Amino acid sequence: MKPKKSSLHRVFPNTNVAAYYDPLSQIITLSKYNAADFKELDLATFDSKNIEKRVLFEHEFTHWLDHVSTLWGQKSIASIYNALNARAIGKIEEFWRMKSLFTNFGSDNFFHYFTEEYEHPENPKTPWRYQITSGIRFSHTGMPEYNKPILFLRFNCADNLPLIRVPLSVASILESNAIYAEFFLKIMMTKSIEDAVERNLKLKKIQEEWLSILYDKDFALYTVIAHLTSNLNNQSEVSFTYEISAGIGTIILNLPDEIFAKMETVKIKIDEWDRRIKEFQNINDKGFGYYNLLKNYIDKGGQNKYSLEDILSSSNLPQKEKLEEIIIEEMQANKHLLIDGPFKEMAITLIDKGIEIFKIRGIDGKNKDFRQKLLDSDFFPKLIFGDTIFDDTNFNISTILKKLNSGEKLSLEEHYLCFDFYDSKFNEFINACGI
Repeated sequence: MKPKKSSLHRVFPNTNVAAYYDPLSQIITLSKYNAADFKELDLATFDSKNIEKRVLFEHEFTHWLDHVSTLWGQKSIASIYNALNARAIGKIEEFWRMKSLFTNFGSDNFFHYFTEEYEHPENPKTPWRYQITSGIRFSHTGMPEYNKPILFLRFNCADNLPLIRVPLSVASILESNAIYAEFFLKIMMTKSIEDAVERNLKLKKIQEEWLSILYDKDFALYTVIAHLTSNLNNQSEVSFTYEISAGIGTIILNLPDEIFAKMETVKIKIDEWDRRIKEFQNINDKGFGYYNLLKNYIDKGGQNKYSLEDILSSSNLPQKEKLEEIIIEEMQANKHLLIDGPFKEMAITLIDKGIEIFKIRGIDGKNKDFRQKLLDSDFFPKLIFGDTIFDDTNFNISTILKKLNSGEKLSLEEHYLCFDFYDSKFNEFINACGI
């Protein structure tokens, strides 16, 4: 069988059909290439060879890093493996974990319902204008939840015709991080080209490509974080905009709920907005958290700067070293939230690996040379390719569970088929809920 995406893939939106990261199995699929294309590829250096292959990997590698080595991602990992164990042991009192898993992933993505597209000219004029707005969520029964708001950016083109309204979500933070990693690598590799004329032409082309994505309405869900950052900073340099976006985005993904609840919030002095801000903070809304960190930093430190220490202090957050300690303690605590079952040890191993990656990568994902250190180590994701075919004719889930219970490691084929099996079981149960 050919590999396919699981039901949870939407939280890591892929802007390119050539590759995707699947959070359920934690597998990166590089559909555009065959296994042989990557066999001898050096992914750790900035050499200009094989730029397109390496950039494609870098985008999905960043998704994997954000999932396994941020506090948000590790909580997600714990939820995934608890859902797997609940279904594997067949204890119906624990089946709620499957429904909870999908609900949480939906909140991280907000799906298409919350995105509004408007009729607009075929080539809308740039730069776009924006307005910050808010709306509300709905309960699982379809009732409005007025105490659970969503933060939106509404875009108009330069002549003020409406274009699109998109939510600020975990998914938009994740994609902003991956786009930055992709283009940063592309720029660094291009700078290694010896011929000055060729180098400068390619660097110019990269900037044009970056801008074309920024002003493509179809990518608005993925570029909304960069637009917000650019507008609040009055910033026109797209590379620095994304550098700031990726740093603050990764901080938010690592911010513990208790710290989030205590951070200093922006002062708007409009009663309705002040009430909404308290509600955003009560539900640890990460889209609002991003806006809040950025706005406080700009208000207190000025525009077009980046300093981790100043970002933290401007929102009255703990200093870097103390915050790192708190985050690692919470990551360790996630292991105690795991329920018993055949997948528990696999989850513990993944969480421990993520903690080590966090120490190398840092709170904002900007520790010096972290990328080279990771790619030269054993911290590497599972990869499958366009020519990957799995043989499921003799697949037996009981055999897989016996291997896991005895502490044996699964092959890549067994790992994929096992997670694909439980993806279908999750969907069966969720469809049965509420009947």
